[in-house]
Amino acid sequence: MHFIDKLLFITFSALAFTSKLSAEEDEDDLRMERETTRWPLAHAVSRKDIEKAAEGWPKQFAGHKIRFIRLDHGGSGWDDGMSEPVAELYLMQALADSVGLKSAQRGESHRMALLAKYPDNGMPPFVYLTGNGAMGQTTLADREILRAYCLKAGMLIADAGNTDFHKSFLEFMNQVFPDKKLVEIPADDAIYQFPNALTVGASSSLEPRGAKPLGIKEGDRWIVFYHPGDMNDTWKSPDHTDATPEMRKVGIELGKNLLHYAFNQWCSKTLREALTSVRLHRQAKNFAAAISGLDALKDIKDVQSQVQIYMARAEVYYDMENYVAAREEIKRVLEHQPKHADALILRGKCAVKTERLIEPIEPEK
Repeated sequence: MHFIDKLLFITFSALAFTSKLSAEEDEDDLRMERETTRWPLAHAVSRKDIEKAAEGWPKQFAGHKIRFIRLDHGGSGWDDGMSEPVAELYLMQALADSVGLKSAQRGESHRMALLAKYPDNGMPPFVYLTGNGAMGQTTLADREILRAYCLKAGMLIADAGNTDFHKSFLEFMNQVFPDKKLVEIPADDAIYQFPNALTVGASSSLEPRGAKPLGIKEGDRWIVFYHPGDMNDTWKSPDHTDATPEMRKVGIELGKNLLHYAFNQWCSKTLREALTSVRLHRQAKNFAAAISGLDALKDIKDVQSQVQIYMARAEVYYDMENYVAAREEIKRVLEHQPKHADALILRGKCAVKTERLIEPIEPEK
């Protein structure tokens, strides 16, 4: 199975007391286990410029619904906002309306045991966790599953219903990421800039004590976003929340930013992994696998991503000594980026190779 070829749209398996399925699992658990291996898939997009990122990923998910799935950690308040009024539905609808996609009609929760069943190239872009008391008991296997998910491509988005959950969550993060620390997210970070430009301190207004959001980074990617306030409360309808209109506006805008960020980072990382796989196959002269991997990306419509794919295909063809096909791919690259340095260099190499192939033989004297 090639990267991107079978990417599950957004789904999630929630935190449970054990990491393996038990005989007492209900039909929803079994249904989700089946769906993790058969869901319709969408192709991902890579964008380097965060301000243009949202123009890439929504197009690749046309025909799919935005889903919001949370972790059932078994502690108090893990499902806050799932019953009427459903908080995440308002957020999903707001995001869907802004990008022209459809949203699911209900929120969902799943056990973490099922998260381990997803293929490496089918990780969901984000998962959500909340509570208003101590978190439920988790096993070492649970924590390892969540850690692996975040490090591969996913993002954990969490908030706190009260100080009890805040303390419990911080302890939980120390267990999941003993080698990493929650740090304050800078006010000028991309999370706060796109698609909604949030003013300095805006997100802190959602927390009574003015505490600022924290996060954990892997490389240049935030893999955990934690808001110490009840961000979830601002996603509810005006009739079912104490949040002021101003707080609701900030909460919805921040929520949309987080989902945009999660989708784009997931897409970017997945495409990079796909092209890395192609490069490794090319270096091993396993050209059939390299071409097959590129074929799996053929439906991507984003121009910046297409350029990377065309260039990768040109390099494969060059190594195969199919210089005509390589030049066709290079031509596609230069149509979009006339000054693409690597494409121009490879075009020159192809020209040299072609000239040598057709070099006339000197007649014998």
